[in-house]
Amino acid sequence: MQGAGESPIIRVENVQKIFYVARTRQTVQAVESADLQIYRGEFLSIVGPSGCGKSTLLNMIAGLEQPTAGRITMEGKPVLGPSADRGMCFQEYALFPWKTVWENVAFGLRYGPKGAGCSKQALNDTVRCFIDLVSLTGSESKYPHELSGGMRQRCALARLFAYDPTVLLMDEPLAAVDAQTRIVLQEELLRIWGQEALPANQRKTVVYVTHAIEEAVFLSDRVAIMSSQPAHTREVVVIDLPRPRTAAVRGEPRFRALTDQIWGLIRDEAYRATLR
Repeated sequence: MQGAGESPIIRVENVQKIFYVARTRQTVQAVESADLQIYRGEFLSIVGPSGCGKSTLLNMIAGLEQPTAGRITMEGKPVLGPSADRGMCFQEYALFPWKTVWENVAFGLRYGPKGAGCSKQALNDTVRCFIDLVSLTGSESKYPHELSGGMRQRCALARLFAYDPTVLLMDEPLAAVDAQTRIVLQEELLRIWGQEALPANQRKTVVYVTHAIEEAVFLSDRVAIMSSQPAHTREVVVIDLPRPRTAAVRGEPRFRALTDQIWGLIRDEAYRATLR
């Protein structure tokens, strides 16, 4: 994905995370050693067995948690807390239930730094653009409880893209929808990301946590495999499938080979995770 000589936009260097559990008065090492280089405009997924620290690592990149040791930098500056240059999309949609689709999509833009000095017309034009982009036209006045799971996630994606963060951090954003909707939304996510409309250097940088290996292969430029016991980044696999990706790529031998390769790297640990 990265060009020759290109510097990573995000560096994760020997990051460790230890939690103190007050109930047991013990410590738990969620991440022992994580190292990643994430490049501008790439779609990088993080996979691994349950409990291997995927979401913890993503939260540290977001600035929601601080590493116990090691460091995370973005464009050379330490990540010390949340920032508007890193947007987060969660599994549970995190929509405001008392706000309409329009109001949810407008929220980050209206109250974030991108909205400062933005005219009402410009704001409305941006919200309209992203509602249309995620195919929610006609549902602007609906509330989250009136939407299907797939529509709620479309709304969450529109809100994330609308306020224009540099990096999109996604924690299993499609896990809550049914299997058929999930496949459709994978293709929609790549469309919204701009795999056809935008050159690679103009796309958003995406860091995407998922348990679904086929999803990671379909979406990503690279897949980082996290191992547990101890929790660390084990390997990064380059997904050398051409873009744009369509449903047809799922039937290609190379797609299956990559899926099998990644599953082979985590299979034994995934099995052990079911016994804990």
